Amino acid sequence: MFYTGTVFTILSIVFGFFLVLLAYWTAAAGLFVKTTDACRQQYSERPVRCTLIGILTFGVMLVLILVAAKGPGAGFVLLAGTIPLLISFVGTAGLALHIGTRLCNTADRWQLAMRGGAILGLCFITPFLGWFIIAPIGLASGFGAFVLAKPWKSTAVPAPMSATPALS
Repeated sequence: MFYTGTVFTILSIVFGFFLVLLAYWTAAAGLFVKTTDACRQQYSERPVRCTLIGILTFGVMLVLILVAAKGPGAGFVLLAGTIPLLISFVGTAGLALHIGTRLCNTADRWQLAMRGGAILGLCFITPFLGWFIIAPIGLASGFGAFVLAKPWKSTAVPAPMSATPALS
């Protein structure tokens, strides 16, 4: 039998996970403008290819990381294994921007990331379907979008930023 404290604990963990995802996507959209714009362009042009490339590359990397983590130096392997996860967060920030742009095209960049990220985050935290199917595939497709965007060679032009009035 679940008690109120247990229910609130579970809800707090899920809500915290949602906020962390939203923060990563919004921060990535603000920090890596050209990269997330290139990923957004990949999602708008070829989303299935992003997903398939991501599953092949990100999935294989995760399996190799988990196998290597059983040997010596497991802590270092797991620490190095967070790099593909952070890359996939940058790629899925492009997906969040794409979703936000499709919802409302006239908003500022951070608002697009927040709107798209909120929708994407709600899909990711949906019990069972989101946890075990949508979130892994979404993160893998973000990694695939990053690989296809080739941000190290990217010529994507960042979206124009609106000027905010200075506080006086």
